[in-house]
Amino acid sequence: IWLKATPEFLATRIDGDSNRPLIAGGDTLSRLRELAGIRYPLYEACADFSLPRCDMKKSEALHEILRFLKKWRKQQKKRL
Repeated sequence: IWLKATPEFLATRIDGDSNRPLIAGGDTLSRLRELAGIRYPLYEACADFSLPRCDMKKSEALHEILRFLKKWRKQQKKRL
């Protein structure tokens, strides 16, 4: 499950966090965009499910994840 977030959203969440060595010492947003360009295609390829909006309430996100897992579980049972 990939909780998809834009570099802009992530920048607001981690701005000022000194425990982020991959973005230390530079423009946070530019570095996050660079990393997204590298990582997002890999995440997309590996994820069975992704939440495309980072502005969801936690309860909404949880509902969507549980809905996916219920569907996924049924599919797995059919495979066995």
